[in-house]
Amino acid sequence: MSFNKKPQKQFDLIVIGAGLSGLIIASIAKKNGLNVALIEAQEKGGGLHYPVTLFASEHDNTLRLLPASSEAYKLLTLLQDSFDFDFSILKKDEAILTFEEGKLKEFTGFGKSPPLFFEEVSPFLSPEYLELSMPWYSLVNYFLTYLKDNLYEKHLVSEILFNEKTCRGIMVNGHHFWESPQVVYAGAITELLNLLPTQEVSPRLKNHLKRPKLWTLLAVDFYHPKIISQNTQRHLLNGTTQDDIGPCLGKFLPPEESDSEAAGQVSQWLSFLSDEESDESENIGAIIKKIKKQIKRAYPESFQETTRERIVVIPSGAGHFEDAQFKDRAQLKGFENLFIASSHLSPEKGILKPIDQAFALVEILNLNKEKPSLLSEEEQKPLSI
Repeated sequence: MSFNKKPQKQFDLIVIGAGLSGLIIASIAKKNGLNVALIEAQEKGGGLHYPVTLFASEHDNTLRLLPASSEAYKLLTLLQDSFDFDFSILKKDEAILTFEEGKLKEFTGFGKSPPLFFEEVSPFLSPEYLELSMPWYSLVNYFLTYLKDNLYEKHLVSEILFNEKTCRGIMVNGHHFWESPQVVYAGAITELLNLLPTQEVSPRLKNHLKRPKLWTLLAVDFYHPKIISQNTQRHLLNGTTQDDIGPCLGKFLPPEESDSEAAGQVSQWLSFLSDEESDESENIGAIIKKIKKQIKRAYPESFQETTRERIVVIPSGAGHFEDAQFKDRAQLKGFENLFIASSHLSPEKGILKPIDQAFALVEILNLNKEKPSLLSEEEQKPLSI
């Protein structure tokens, strides 16, 4: 289909979605001289990465885990070097605890009964793991500040526009055409189909994009009004009977104190369920109930007093989507100048997924090489709409 409307705005690069992958790509593009627009439908960019304040300090809103793999170290080093971040990559070595036979002991494996989502948790079950010396929300806030003049929040992309199968730009808020020779989609893979000209998408891909086999991530933060444990090791809790729910992974954050008196403690936990199961609210409720039960088994005083909880449900928040029609895991075959930075296309796990996919796109688009804008100075000036 041909699209010939005159654009209201023109850019060298448009990035759809201001989650972590979109922020990294847009920041590197801007750093290297391109006129970039980062489009975000929500009121604030940053996706799920924001601080939560309780007791005396701020912390990341859900549990973040990093395996001590060579790929993890490589990606974190890339992130550090690309922006001169002042953080250290800390390598830790401590056993994961589980609760069996009435006591806490070292977790040694699932034996013959691994959970259905074993692939999602297995990278985090080694005694060795990595941590950053600064919270993730600090990194995200840096990107948001750096991109404040390029970030268009509360802007809804209603369509990705093509001439035949060559991407020309996007339609914003239903009727504003923003043009760019390259568009990066950094949103959920499950939403991509809504933006493509459906008549150009093969039935096979259309079916896959409608319901990819991914996992919903369920994260729960508990705010205990007293100190529950001085032990900040990771825990893998599952109980004594096997069920379809599977285990939860979590830890207690260091106790917080105020005026030398205990002010409370935060614990963070996560588990997974299939996207199909997450459609039923009772399934989510059953998982939260089991998480609380297993924490209470190991720490009987954990819920004796009223405990606040924050629940974050992230549909398709985990898993790896593969399809033969994605070239180099970053571009739909036949759709020129449209690139996909969805973290679902990365084989990495956890928070490494958006970082990995972002740097894959940076390399494909050759963004890390300083270059002049493709637009003239006059064209770079925002046009009124």
